[in-house]
Amino acid sequence: MANKRVRRSDLEAAHFQRDESPSQMEMIRSQPLPAARADLQISPQLYLGKTVYVVKDPVGLNYFRLQPAEHYVLKHLDGKTSAKELSEQVARRFPDTPAEPDDVLSFYKMLQSTGLLLGEGLTHGAQIRETRNKLRRSRMWATISNFLFIKLPVMDPDRMLDWIYAHVSWLMNKWTCCLAGAFMTISAIAAVLQIEHVGVASMPLLSWQNLLIMSGVFFTVKIIHEFGHGLAAKHRGLEVHELGALFMVFIPMFYIDVSDAWMVPRRRDRLWINAGGVFIEFIFASIAVWVWLATDSGIANIIALDIMISASVTTLVFNANPLLRYDGYYFMMDWLEIPNLKTKATQFVSYLAKRYLLKMENETPPPEAAAKPIFMPIYAALSGAYRVMITFGIIVLVYHILDPYGLEAIGSVLGLIAVALMVILPAVQGVRFLWTHQAKTWRRLGLSLAIAGVVALLFAGIAMIPMEETVEHATVALAAERQPVYAPQPGRVVELFVRADMQLKAGDPIVRLEDEGLAEQVDSLELDRKLAQLEMEIARQTNHVEDITAIAARLDVIDEHLADVKKKIDDLTVRAPIDGRLYTLTRMEGLLGSYLKRGVQIGTVIGQGPRELVVVLPQVDASLVRSGQPARVRMWATAAHTYHGVVQRLGGQFIREMPHEALSSATGGEVDTVQVDRYKTRPADPSVLAKIALDAPPDAPLNDGMIGRSKIVIGQTTLGAMEWRNVKKALSLDWWL
Repeated sequence: MANKRVRRSDLEAAHFQRDESPSQMEMIRSQPLPAARADLQISPQLYLGKTVYVVKDPVGLNYFRLQPAEHYVLKHLDGKTSAKELSEQVARRFPDTPAEPDDVLSFYKMLQSTGLLLGEGLTHGAQIRETRNKLRRSRMWATISNFLFIKLPVMDPDRMLDWIYAHVSWLMNKWTCCLAGAFMTISAIAAVLQIEHVGVASMPLLSWQNLLIMSGVFFTVKIIHEFGHGLAAKHRGLEVHELGALFMVFIPMFYIDVSDAWMVPRRRDRLWINAGGVFIEFIFASIAVWVWLATDSGIANIIALDIMISASVTTLVFNANPLLRYDGYYFMMDWLEIPNLKTKATQFVSYLAKRYLLKMENETPPPEAAAKPIFMPIYAALSGAYRVMITFGIIVLVYHILDPYGLEAIGSVLGLIAVALMVILPAVQGVRFLWTHQAKTWRRLGLSLAIAGVVALLFAGIAMIPMEETVEHATVALAAERQPVYAPQPGRVVELFVRADMQLKAGDPIVRLEDEGLAEQVDSLELDRKLAQLEMEIARQTNHVEDITAIAARLDVIDEHLADVKKKIDDLTVRAPIDGRLYTLTRMEGLLGSYLKRGVQIGTVIGQGPRELVVVLPQVDASLVRSGQPARVRMWATAAHTYHGVVQRLGGQFIREMPHEALSSATGGEVDTVQVDRYKTRPADPSVLAKIALDAPPDAPLNDGMIGRSKIVIGQTTLGAMEWRNVKKALSLDWWL
């Protein structure tokens, strides 16, 4: 987004402090004033049909718009002329502009405080330090009061833009602009005619995979956007000395400072600088349209679609919106020739309040705002209402960003702080103004009570907004029939019978293990059996009855032991417990030759029957959930569709193992887990399972392991009660621990 800053001096409204005696004042009026800096750059311009002068401070990169009389005084501050002499010269040169020596001194004070004059003595250094400290304090307070919008300068892009412009300047002419406009129009028509194909993209627009791609595309497009402003400024011979990052609700964005556009005399050129970022985004969006139409489903197709959305829809909604301080705002500001439009509109509303509510007859409106008495209050009201809407949107956004991590309480507290800064702080400032500027006590008291009442009613109204009280947690689809497959005995995998994701029948072999110890036991037992049989023959030949009985008993033990060992060997062939499809945590080929301990899970056979939806509920929320409560479920694989159902069953004991590893944080899931063993995890916080029964069969099949989120409605509440619960949660000792 383009960024500009400008200041406006006002000679007529300046006031000089007359604390000195009349003789001292006369001496000050007759003393030569310090000279203006020689490096100041001045650009004469037409403003509202009149000539004005924009002064640039090339060191501080600040800009000031001066009226002709003010410009005359600045140009004649040569270190030799006094305030009295300058006032006489101004009176002769501008008969319609009253200029007393004190007015010139007031203007001189303003110039001195902004660093536009050459310094003299130690007092000038003290003045510079005081100005610097005030600027630091104002910036610090601005950062605190706008902690959701933090701006950080990163680099000086001037030399880089010079290099880029040297290679692309041949493209920047009116013929190229006309061709680009025609190309954008044709591309927009083609996109609208094929808009129905957006719904058949290779992946859902709201899937986490596409959101990841969209983030990279968005940041790239916005960087190009800022360079569009910079190149437009370079095309008009300007300097661009600041490129930085803007953190809006902790989301990184970018900005470029093209304040040098204030030095451009023609309004048309300033408008082009403001539109440069949007223009270059539309060019990229137009190119992306044809890539999108020319490619089938795939990564190129989805990236082209993301570029179309990032460089057109979001640009129109945000960058071109004049109610936000982005390109649309600065475009309207230059179009109307009203610098600091938002500030002027607010000042005009303040003037109306002072003039007609406080009966302050001497108040005068800002000159630019007075020319548009209907537009300015309407714009102030719309921008204020939009700010409120954005603030509430930020509260919701921060809440949902932090909610998956269990930090929704922080989001609520940050939202309350933002509302307090937006509502309470202006109210306090208004009351302070009343008690310092309004002479009649009854009027001060009445208006103060009115302000307090409006704020109280506003907060009460917001607090009483009815809300649906819900708990929202990770959900997984599970097959009604699912049987894990374990290694029944320790052994080395020597044979694979199937591959992963293969359909099996109950009893089909999956893998065969080999245990050398069991084979040795079989050989040893068979040898013992042969020896016992030989002894039996000898005993029978000699007719030793007692020996025959003892050897027969020993043979029975050997046969029983041998059968048991052979059964263990047969069990080393792992078979499917039910009909279904085999799913494994690792590649089957990777198991070949590996040694498995007893009880190690090889995989899971998933039956083909119906699926059930299971929610992992932490203990703090499980106490609020009851059977029969309505629930809304959204699975990430089908994020555009919401399933409706009810809580069918709530577990009575804490789970010792995750119902499916897709939910575990160890595999990228939402539930924070701790490792139980090599293959199993459990929730880090005590949790129970809740089963969701859908009201109707799902339109699309729910595969085992599909994950999403379930929002269970536990009742009705108010926004105030919900926020109070979140504040208590944020401040509780247990939460911090």
